[in-house]
Amino acid sequence: MAVQTYMIVPTWTNTSTQFTYETVPSTQSPWLRIDILACVFFGMAANHHFFVWAGGSLVYSIDKIWVFVDTAFAWWRWLEYAISAPAMIVVVALMLGIAERFALINLAALMFLTIVFGFLTELYATPLIVEDYSCQDRYKDESLKKKSGGHTASRSANLSEWQGRGGDGPWCHSSVAVSAGLRRLLPHFFGWIPFLLAWAILITQHVDNTNSHKGEGSDEVPYFVHVIVYGTFASFLPFPLVQIAYVCHAPKYYWQTEVWYCVLSLTSKMLLGGVLLTNVLVKKCFAEGAGYIDECF
Repeated sequence: MAVQTYMIVPTWTNTSTQFTYETVPSTQSPWLRIDILACVFFGMAANHHFFVWAGGSLVYSIDKIWVFVDTAFAWWRWLEYAISAPAMIVVVALMLGIAERFALINLAALMFLTIVFGFLTELYATPLIVEDYSCQDRYKDESLKKKSGGHTASRSANLSEWQGRGGDGPWCHSSVAVSAGLRRLLPHFFGWIPFLLAWAILITQHVDNTNSHKGEGSDEVPYFVHVIVYGTFASFLPFPLVQIAYVCHAPKYYWQTEVWYCVLSLTSKMLLGGVLLTNVLVKKCFAEGAGYIDECF
């Protein structure tokens, strides 16, 4: 299903200093396909989950994947989100009638920047390594341990502290630990700015659409658009909360974030994709899917 994008151009004459604006079809990449965007974020999620499953369970890769997990740096997660999250935000914007090309680009850029700040948080929140490090001993089966090269280094010795902070509890209950924790989360807090700005634009657009269609019967905003906007926003909110929670605890618990993020990623994409599939992508054209007309001609 293709949606036409537009651009705003000024119009003026040589005899007047005043000029106006008009909306015209975009001359570059004038069409965006919602079905392809949906395939992008579904495909990225599938690759991400397969990577985690394969890397975390196969004998000859488990040692390599856990090296990154135990050092609290799951880079593959942020690679997937950097592509899928902007694609999802563009789909939501299109469903709200935002089709101006630079508005769409800016919304995608805000979401991409949000992911960058999440990536930087993990990049600079480094566990304190106090001995020669290799993969932790995670295998109960001795044959798997032998094949994978598993080691017996103590988890508590390596991963009970972050660099610049001592102790093992949230914030360590000291002013020094609180200060160190806030420094680790500084990129995270900056990430809230583009995140909230993008959603403020979308929710404001949605509220304006709803108010402008009140009392017009069949022209009211379809129910599934409310689900797309508020449901997607609600499914995005737990992602930063999980990062806060685990950066405030000892890095030996960081592996649990991969479980949380896989569940949250699947939930958010299934919600948006499911609503699109049942209400929009099954229609012949965007106008019918958005509820503007009863059928396409």
